[in-house]
Amino acid sequence: MKTLQKKICMFMVTLTLLVVACDRRNDNAIVSIRQSAEQGDSKAQVELGKLYFHSNGVPEDHAKAVRWFREAAEQGDAEAQQYLAGCYGRGDGVLKDEVEAAKWIRKAAEQGCAGAQMTLGTLHGNGIGMPEDKVEAVKWFRKAAQQGNAEAQYELGECYFYGIGVPEDESGAAEWFDKAASQGHLEAQVQLAKCYYSGHGVPEDKAKALEWFGKAANRGHAESQRTLGMCYLGGIGVPENRDEAARWLRKAAEQEDSLAQATLGVCYVFGRGVSENKAEGIKLLHQAAEKGVDVAQMTLGMWYLHGFAVLEDKTESVKWLRQAAEQGHLGAIDLLKKLEESTNEN
Repeated sequence: MKTLQKKICMFMVTLTLLVVACDRRNDNAIVSIRQSAEQGDSKAQVELGKLYFHSNGVPEDHAKAVRWFREAAEQGDAEAQQYLAGCYGRGDGVLKDEVEAAKWIRKAAEQGCAGAQMTLGTLHGNGIGMPEDKVEAVKWFRKAAQQGNAEAQYELGECYFYGIGVPEDESGAAEWFDKAASQGHLEAQVQLAKCYYSGHGVPEDKAKALEWFGKAANRGHAESQRTLGMCYLGGIGVPENRDEAARWLRKAAEQEDSLAQATLGVCYVFGRGVSENKAEGIKLLHQAAEKGVDVAQMTLGMWYLHGFAVLEDKTESVKWLRQAAEQGHLGAIDLLKKLEESTNEN
């Protein structure tokens, strides 16, 4: 017993000594960085700024961080210029100033920093700190995209797809979406999947579309999960599989995807891929209808009218049909008209 206590005691003493030594080493490193920064070393100035900004070994002080970022930025350090731009853009340690933020991000972008080029494109595109200029935005997105920046590749794809700052070019859009998607960019994966699904810029290929939707769905993208569910339900690009359809629809519905809720609700009412449960199905349809899904509103309107899966209730039926009709649902408009004619005849 005494031997065990002695070992524990020695372990704790040794651990304390190691912690103290580590702290001393960190303190020495900070002193060294500070000395180099004060002597004008731009890299040390950036590091010291980051220490103050992130409260790493020194008390958090964004004003001091800005001071050191500025020292390095004025020497042309691109990383410092980006940090300084961010501080001005957010108002961290300095008064918020979007024009000043844009000035510093431009300096970093002109040095070839892809991240800064991407940001500068965004500022141009949204008129932040400068007049809005979509053409100039595309120019900077392209510079960053050509360096492999995935976010810029995606943004450039969007510009080509919708004709923003460049002539519309779905083929060019698909190429940039592919580059970004291949680097794991989530939204690019979704857009590329849609291109393959509908044949925009690439030959229509449902199997490839589902491959990309699958990548996004596995990362939790609700729309992609719902799309996979719908495809399995209808046998689009894959063999029909109701169980798999319900699995993906449920994942999307749990993320409050209203179309998934409506579709899963119908599955529960008819027992497609899930055990029949009319109460659960009606609950999901109500959730979707209350979010404005016209097909859910139309479905509830018909079911309340005919007493299918719910108690017959003409008032409730008309309420939901009217909401669907107000959104332009032709079936609801037609059914309401017939109900009114029937009422007038009686």
